Order: sequence, then C-alpha cells, then structure tokens
Amino acid sequence: MTQARLAASGSTALPTGVDVTTLAPHWARLAQRTWILLFVINLGFIVVGLPFAYQTRLTPCPYSGYMCISGQLNAAQYAIAQAEGLSIPVIAAVMTAFGMTDLIGMSLVGGILIWRKPNDLAAVGMAYVGLTCALGNSDGFGAFRQVSPLAWSAILLVWSINGFLRPLLMCIIPDGQFRPRWVVLPALGCSLALAYIILFRHFEPVVGGSYDRVVNIETLITLFVLLYRYRHIPEQRQQMKWILSGTAVFCAVMIVFVGLSSVIPVLSQPDHPIAYTTRLSLFIVMRSFVFLMILIAILRFRLFDIDLLINRTLVYGALTLMIMAVYMLIVGGLGSLLQAQSSLPLSLLATGILAAAFQPMRMQVQRSVNRLMFGKRDEPLAVLDDLAKHLEIVVTPRNMLTSIVDLTRRTLKLPYVAIEVDAATGQSMPTIIDCGQPAGSLVTFPLIYHGQRVGALLASPRSPGEILNPADRTVLENVARQTSAAIYAARLTQALQHSRQHIITTREEERRRLRRDLHDGLGPALATLTLQAEAARDLIPSNPQRSAELMGEIIGGAQAAIQEIRRVAYALRPPALDDLGLITALREYIAQIPRGGPQQFQISLDAPDVLPPLPAAVEVAVYRIAQESLTNVVRHAQATSCGLRLAVGEEVELEIWDDGRGIPEACRAGVGLRAIHERTAELGGSCVIDSAPGRGTRLTVRLPLTD
Repeated sequence: MTQARLAASGSTALPTGVDVTTLAPHWARLAQRTWILLFVINLGFIVVGLPFAYQTRLTPCPYSGYMCISGQLNAAQYAIAQAEGLSIPVIAAVMTAFGMTDLIGMSLVGGILIWRKPNDLAAVGMAYVGLTCALGNSDGFGAFRQVSPLAWSAILLVWSINGFLRPLLMCIIPDGQFRPRWVVLPALGCSLALAYIILFRHFEPVVGGSYDRVVNIETLITLFVLLYRYRHIPEQRQQMKWILSGTAVFCAVMIVFVGLSSVIPVLSQPDHPIAYTTRLSLFIVMRSFVFLMILIAILRFRLFDIDLLINRTLVYGALTLMIMAVYMLIVGGLGSLLQAQSSLPLSLLATGILAAAFQPMRMQVQRSVNRLMFGKRDEPLAVLDDLAKHLEIVVTPRNMLTSIVDLTRRTLKLPYVAIEVDAATGQSMPTIIDCGQPAGSLVTFPLIYHGQRVGALLASPRSPGEILNPADRTVLENVARQTSAAIYAARLTQALQHSRQHIITTREEERRRLRRDLHDGLGPALATLTLQAEAARDLIPSNPQRSAELMGEIIGGAQAAIQEIRRVAYALRPPALDDLGLITALREYIAQIPRGGPQQFQISLDAPDVLPPLPAAVEVAVYRIAQESLTNVVRHAQATSCGLRLAVGEEVELEIWDDGRGIPEACRAGVGLRAIHERTAELGGSCVIDSAPGRGTRLTVRLPLTD
C-alpha cells in the first residue's frame, strides 16, 4: 500500500503524508474473479427467473413487506387495480422492465469500478455494494424465494452483506480512508446493526422499526462524512460535489413526489397501485442515478461540469416548488375562500397565471442561483460598476490593489485572487497583493497597458481540478483591463512624485556643489590674487623685480581661476552642444571612441545634416543617452558593428543597435540602463530595449518635443 501503487491504479491525488488504502495485487485479482462469478450467477437468475417473475407479478403477493418481490402488488392494491379497471399485465410488464434496468445498471456500474480500479479499496467495495444490491433485488432470485426457504435464506445473506458494507464504504469514498478517523465507530455500529436486523430479524418490522432507524442514522453519518470531506479536503471537493448533488437530486425528486401527492388525489393514497408503482419507479431510477454519480466521482469527476448540474437542479427544483405552492394557493386557498363547487375554473386560472409568470420566475431564480454559486460572473457590467465605485474612494496604491482583489474575490466567489505588480524603475509599489487561499492551480491574466506589461492578475478556481469557464474569464479579463489602467495611473502618480523629489534633490545637490566650488575653489583663489596684486603694487617702487614675479603668479592664478569657472560651467551642460551642435558633437564623441581589439569595430551615424531647434533638456538627454549606450556597447556587447539613427518629427527618436552578444536573460539592469530609463521618464518619453542572447541589442528612445 504505497503512493506508487496508488498512482499506478489512477486514483485521485491525496494530501501529502496520508497513507492510501489499496489492495495488494493478489487480493485485487481475487476480488475481480469473485465479482465476476457473482455477476454470472446474478445474470443467470435474471435470465432464468424473468418469465417466472413476470408471472408472479400478475398475481397478488400473499405475504407482506420484503417477502414480496419488487413491484408485485399486495392483495389490497390488486383489488383496487381490478376495481378501477387498471391493466395488471401492463403494471407487471412495466415493473419488470424497471427491475431489469435497475439490476443491469447497478451491475454495470460495479463492473466498471472493479475493472478500472481493481486496487482501489473504495472502488472495489462499491462494486460489491452494487452487485449485492442487484442480486438481492434480482427478479429470479426474488421469485424463487416465495417457493423455496433456501432461496430466502440466501437472499437474507446477500442483503446482510450489502447492509454491512454500505455504511463503511460510504465513509471511505474516494480514498479508502475514514475522514475523520473517529467516524469508523458509528459506521461500524450501523454495519453490524443492519447485518443483524436483516439476517436474524428478516427486516421486520420494515416501516418505523429498528431497520428504518438504523438506516436513518446511516444516512446522517454519510451526509456528515461527505460534507466534512467537501469542507476540509480541498483535493476531494470536486468529487464530493458529484455525490452530494446526486443525493440532493434524489431527495428533491422524492420531495416533489410528496408535494404532487397533495395535489393529485391518486398519488395521495399509499395503497393505490399507481401511487405504489410510481413511487417505486422513481426510487429505482434515482437509486441508479446516485450510483452513477458515485461512479463519476471515483473515475471521471473532472470530465464533466458538475456546477452546471447543480445550477440547473437548484433552478428547476426551486421553480417546481414555487409552481406547486402557487397552484395549491390559488386552487385550495381561493376555492375555500370563495366556496367554489368546481375546481376547474380555478385550475384554469392557476394554469394561466403560472404560464404567464413562468419565464420571469425562471429568470429571477436563475439569477439568484447564479449569484449564490458564482457571484456576479454573468453580470460583468455590475462588476465593473462596483469596481469603479471602490476605486473612487481609495487613496493609496496599496489600498487600491487590495480593494480590487478583495472585490473581485467576493463578487465572483473565488477562493483566491492576487495582483502581481512587475518591478519598475524608481517604483516602490508592492510586488504582490493577494486575498484568500488558493484552491488549485492559478490562472494568470496579464496586465497590459499601452503595449507594456505592468503585472498580472492571478485567480484560483473555486475547487481543485475545476477550470474557470468562459463567463469567469470574461469578467476577469475586464477586471484585468481596468486594473492595468489603475496600476499605470498609480505608477504615473508615483513617478510624478519621484520626479518632483528627484528635481528638488538634484537642484539642492547642484546648489551645494556650486556653493562648494565657488566658496572652496574660486573664492580662496580670487582672494589670493587680490593679496598678490596688492603686494606687487607696493613693491613696484622698492623692488621692481619681485613685483614682476608676483605679477606672473597673478596671471597664472587668473588663468587657473578661468579654467575652474569653465569646469563648473561645463558640468552644467556639455559645451560641445553649444559649440558644435548635437550632430557634430555626436560625431566628435564617436570619433574619440577607441577601436582596439581583435576585430575592427565600426560605428555608423544616420542623422539629418541640420536639426530644427530642440529644447535644451531634450538635446542634453539625447547626447547623454547616446554616450551611455555607446559606452555599454564598447564595454559589454563584444560587437563588431554599431549604429545610431536620429530622427526628428513630432518627437525625437533615437535608435541604437549592435550585433553583439545581447543582454543575458538573468542580467539585471545596471547603473547605465537605469540612468537611460530615468532620463527618458523625466521627459515623459518611452524607452524600449529589444535583446536576446546572440542576437544583439536594439534600444529605441522616443522623447516628446516639449519645452
């Protein structure tokens, strides 16, 4: 019993650290062969006993309770059928057909389970439950039990096995484990009690006796275990939906039958043949339906949309109850109030009202059920309206993203929603904002704005193994579009704040540098020149030679001061731009780049000969970005050629490319690339880098022409 053996048998994945109960290969083979032997016996009873079972149903059953075969009328029912002219052969044929369908259906379900999962304890156990149920209800077996005490004893043995297995197996589906552990005690108690009541007390008393009480306890335990697994074991939630929905449909059909019994007089008589056969037929069909749901839950629970089945069941179940209530209110209530002698006019009135109100009622119920199960996924405009209202009242970017994920999770009833924000230069936004706990693999919706990815919206399906349907995806895609714009706006706000802080900081740093250069450099130098000039003036009459030497020193100091002034001025703006212009300054800078190395390095410049007047900030930015880019190419690209293209139209476009090794995927942006992005962002431009290992790099910068 290992995880490997579980994987080999195709069982459902379980939480880590839980042992999986499986059968050893030799026990699995024995279980399969025994099941096949019992199936052949059951098939033989069906074929041999079918004519005898049909003939038996043509006569009233002289016994009571389970001694009568399924679908055989008792003496009272038989008498009513004859008195009302009902066809006994038709009733016998219909019940025989239903019995055949029930037996074959349960046998097939058991065969599929034991064939597909022979090592799975839960699957093998349910296969035997289905087979023993079919064998115990076998028409041939049942017919023989009225003439042979041995057959009746065999039937009791088969039913006692079924009663012993059923409570235990319903507590271990689908993984072969008791969840929670302590439930094994009440389940085992029910199993022993059912086996004892069937084997030694022969089911008696059938109605309202100990057998009924134990079955009710078994039902409560089973429902508790199914709900416990659904709530506490996310990996099995989708499987539990199938079994719980099958049980809910079974109960709903029985409740509707009880409701119809209060409206249709013939169904309100328990001993009436039509009421008996209808109730039994519904029970047989719904029991087979529950077995089918268990089969799907164990084998193929991911292939079908269980949520659609649950949705439709709730909608039409609620509609049925509402229609019955309205009909009974109109016919019964108004009939009593008006003391009508005939119910036909009231019935026609009720039918007309229900026909007119059916479609509005169905739409309203459908909308309510959809909101209950899936939130507002069918109302994308309502979701966007709620999102817009929430975004109007948030203040900070973190609160904005938190509000988006929380609102999306609540409106779509998803277990987990998150927003992952891509890192951006100079940004301090959180990397990820999430809400809830994931219930399965996450679905990613990229956040794109103006062709640029700004992050991703992550959403978890409602349960493991489930997928988001197109309606969910449509709403989430719409939310992603709005979120992209919100994140971009938040980034612009933060970028504006960062730019303001950067401008203030740069201005103050520049003031500090200028003060330092003027106070500590030019100030002392000019003071020294003043003292030297005064000394030279005083020495002219008495020592002309010394005065001449001082004048030479003054001239040298003045030249040094001029150089310092030029250095301070050049630091504020490259002098080449004012002396030569942007194009000539770029050519001069390119000419100064060393061309050393084993290969000849070629740099080309494609630019107009004459440029229109450019804003000073744009001109400096183009020159500095070109300098930084060419420096990176020379130092890191290992390229043999590089090109620059400068074009001026409605905006300035600078494109720089090389045929080097490209930027590695794991490489982080350095100081140079960050400086390029910062200069571009400061002027409201765009910067796109296209690079791949071995394919070179292309940098495209666009700057608006605004002063």
